[in-house]
Amino acid sequence: LSLHDALPILSKNFSKIHEKNEDKTNNNPNKSDLGEFFGEENLSKHSDIENKNNFLQNQQKNSEKIDKKSKNKELKKVLSKDKFSKKVISARVAELKRVELKKQKNNKRLNKCNRVLLANRDSENDIYFMIDKFNNNGKKTIVYFNDSWYPVIDGVVAVVDNYASKLNEEYNIVICVPKHKNKIASSSKYLVLGADSVFVKSQGYDIAFPQFDVRFKKYLSLLKIDLVHIHSPFSMGSFGLQLAKHRKVPSFVTFHSKYKQNFSNAVKSEAIANILTSVIANVFKKATVALTMNSYAKKIMNSYGIKRNIEIIPNATDLCVKDFDPKFENEILNKHKINKNEFNILFIGRFVEVKNVYFIIDVLGELVKINKNFKYIFVGYGPEQEKMKKTIKQKGLEENIIFTGKIDSGDEKAVIIKNSTLLFFPSTYDTDGIVKIECACYGVPTLCVEDTGVSANIINDRNGFVEKEDVSAFVKRLDFLIKNVDYVKKIGKNANLDIYITWNDVCLMLDKIYQKYLKTYNFKHTKKNKDKSAKKV
Repeated sequence: LSLHDALPILSKNFSKIHEKNEDKTNNNPNKSDLGEFFGEENLSKHSDIENKNNFLQNQQKNSEKIDKKSKNKELKKVLSKDKFSKKVISARVAELKRVELKKQKNNKRLNKCNRVLLANRDSENDIYFMIDKFNNNGKKTIVYFNDSWYPVIDGVVAVVDNYASKLNEEYNIVICVPKHKNKIASSSKYLVLGADSVFVKSQGYDIAFPQFDVRFKKYLSLLKIDLVHIHSPFSMGSFGLQLAKHRKVPSFVTFHSKYKQNFSNAVKSEAIANILTSVIANVFKKATVALTMNSYAKKIMNSYGIKRNIEIIPNATDLCVKDFDPKFENEILNKHKINKNEFNILFIGRFVEVKNVYFIIDVLGELVKINKNFKYIFVGYGPEQEKMKKTIKQKGLEENIIFTGKIDSGDEKAVIIKNSTLLFFPSTYDTDGIVKIECACYGVPTLCVEDTGVSANIINDRNGFVEKEDVSAFVKRLDFLIKNVDYVKKIGKNANLDIYITWNDVCLMLDKIYQKYLKTYNFKHTKKNKDKSAKKV
């Protein structure tokens, strides 16, 4: 039955239906009304018309009554029997939510420029926004380059992070590092740009290829740069040096490691190690300024042929003496089975051969034969851990040694240092050793090998202890110290006075050097340009 055929029926029965519906609040006829309206035999044929009319009426009413936020909910109720319409509305609601979320993100970015940039973010909007901000806020921009970054934790990463965190109020800080498994750890205090890289599992580090990363180079091309500071002379550092030369800005390079020793251990050839060392030395020679941590590291640089424009900037720590809640402190000690009343000897660092970890085990293996009143606490992780545990078991040292594993919490590490008596750190590889400064904060002195980077600012029996690299010498010294705890504490107080220094103090020193070379470099560069223009005239 068509709508045209139904009109005569409607006109005959209209008066009856009108009387029944005038007292009703809504105008939708019920089932009995429809029987009279169309006739019972035609009721089923008119169901489609009824549904369509009712839907249109209710949709119009709802659009007038409800606001934008509740509109989608009301439409869902109206369309609860219409599967196709439900899907359409659901899709529309989802689309509106996406639009709203995008607006919120944009507002957050505009109102809070220093927020954390999410790791592995595909969108470039945040990076472009930060670059634009840095280019127009009137501050100088410093770009740091390094070949490692979080979650890989080493001394160089700690130095870069602390420089950037402390200087970000004075300068715009950008850190250029390799991506780690295609992700990059970022910060709210500075901008981190990640270059494409390959993770080398055997070494635990990423090898970057910045020269082939188009997006990475695009970011830097848009950034105004005033100074480049390199912390590694390998792929990232070499790229940074070329960038500084191209932009005609001063370049700083910090000497962090014994590169010749690294090459000798890797290639097992003195001739090849010398060639590779000369390549690395050229990076330092080409830089405007070379920095290092102490006089010992400066001697090594001189042996590589690096002799001009060397400035000394020491390492530091952010640790400060805290009065921890006794409950929290006991939880940490119980977690690692540490007894604060014992003579606790400490190691903090990566478990690698160059840190002399097997020398430590050899010394302890002999020490335990004459004195068992100690616990040695290994804090950290590394590729040698399983081999170390096997060696410890062979020497029967399990009861005297504790492995805490990797500790990321600064407070947890501070509690362990606070409840230790001595740092035994015989590394001959480190050019300084931040860990000795961290321990000095809590009056814990260091025992190390003489004529090394760690011993550079340690005066024997004044603010620490040094010995020649000999097992029997260290056994004798440790036995004496375990039996004379008060003497160790006295030396620890001197270590706190002589060795402890904060990153705030160090960054003030670094800032003065930056300012010095920014002024002189800009003056020289301006003078050269004037001379060139004069010659042309």
